[in-house]
Amino acid sequence: MSSICAPDSRPIQPAPLRLRIAEQLDHLNDADTRRRLYAIIAAPLFLFCMMLGVVKWRFSHKEPKLDFASNDGKYYYLYIASVMVDGDLDFHNQMREQWPEENYPQTENGAVLNKYPIGVSLSLLPSFFPAHEFSRVVHGITDRRFFAANGYTILYQVSNLAWVFILCWATFVLIDRVMMQHFSVDGALRGKYIAAGVLCAWLGTQYAYHAMRFPLMANVISTFWVTATIAVVAEAVHAMKQHRFVAWHWPVMVFCTAMAIICRPTNVMVCVFGFFALYQVVRQGMLVRLLKCFPWLMLALFPIALQMIAWHIMFGHWITYSYAGHTFKNGGTEKFYWTDPVLFKSLFSLRAGLFVWCPVFAIGTFAAVFFLFREIPGRWLVGCSVAAFVVLWYFDSAWWCWPFSGYPSRAYLEMVGLPALGITLLFHHSDTSRRRQRILVGVLLVCIASTYLLEAAYDLALVPRLGDTVILLGPAYAAQFR
Repeated sequence: MSSICAPDSRPIQPAPLRLRIAEQLDHLNDADTRRRLYAIIAAPLFLFCMMLGVVKWRFSHKEPKLDFASNDGKYYYLYIASVMVDGDLDFHNQMREQWPEENYPQTENGAVLNKYPIGVSLSLLPSFFPAHEFSRVVHGITDRRFFAANGYTILYQVSNLAWVFILCWATFVLIDRVMMQHFSVDGALRGKYIAAGVLCAWLGTQYAYHAMRFPLMANVISTFWVTATIAVVAEAVHAMKQHRFVAWHWPVMVFCTAMAIICRPTNVMVCVFGFFALYQVVRQGMLVRLLKCFPWLMLALFPIALQMIAWHIMFGHWITYSYAGHTFKNGGTEKFYWTDPVLFKSLFSLRAGLFVWCPVFAIGTFAAVFFLFREIPGRWLVGCSVAAFVVLWYFDSAWWCWPFSGYPSRAYLEMVGLPALGITLLFHHSDTSRRRQRILVGVLLVCIASTYLLEAAYDLALVPRLGDTVILLGPAYAAQFR
């Protein structure tokens, strides 16, 4: 009897590794857990980007200072540095102080030619303003040039960089939210698959590369505004399908669209989502309610008004094509070949094609196109994403410097949500076959590894950098590759 009642003294065997991994992955079905995961990823990327900036500052002969507004980023950043510090749009003193040896272009009236729009500078207001005020206080106490309130010293750099990576984190949180809201029917779409799609798009494309190498160029900030627009449209459509009209959705939608466009004009492609939202308004008989919001919609366009004011001050015109003023040494100006886009080359060229140099983007895009013809929840979102990508593809293919569009994928980053969506759907619909999922994971890992190898080879100039050559020699040279 005692032997029957005695407790089992055998040691407890640990669960197999496969089951433990599966248990941990199941935790990702919780949205808060995924948001924390994205924050855990954004933090080391921020630190690594900071480290790259410090290395450049200490060891670079070309740019021996801590400045994340490098390359084209310096011009995107000039607006906020000049307006907040000097109260004007005369960039001469910033250019002389920060880049004294650089020959910068000028307009006919002698002003610094800044062809780039103001969206990046406006987006940095939440980080620039407190850094500016703090720098004034610290500089007043220490009187050290290291803390000068000129828009470029250490406090500005750290604050702006931190804000960029907060926007980076917010971008993928919004992508996650949209997919969970529109593709999860009774919990069918598992959070771990959404996390897989998000991480592949974030770390498997050139998005992370640009975030760490060129954080204050337009791409990361621009991608946030495009994604925010899509997220607000998704919220509005979701509400209307439940026969609810939420008034605040529409001015926020217009504001985010306006910010996206004044970051990069080609972001007008995000209007595809807005047109679908308008279609739903008409279909649900809510047009009168929308018209009542008209004054707020006009007010939400104020970023466009600010851009027009900046153009008028710098160029003398309320509306202008600012890029046309930049003439290259070898002749020609920046333009679009609207009737001669290199559609095939911009995606499949071995020298600069998006899908060749970024296979994860290719897999996600092809998957999204495939599921567009399947009866799935949220198919409208897939359709709008593919349509917006096609519009962007046309713009980038018509651009005179299309090699920079395809690789390093700079001009396609705004649609990073498309590969995230496609890969998520691939994981979800291969859920019934463990073998298919293993193959998919293996293929994606190989693609991600190849992307990082290509990025390293690109930075070390071990692969042909056609985009750099085209930029150096100008549109006259670029024409031969069309």
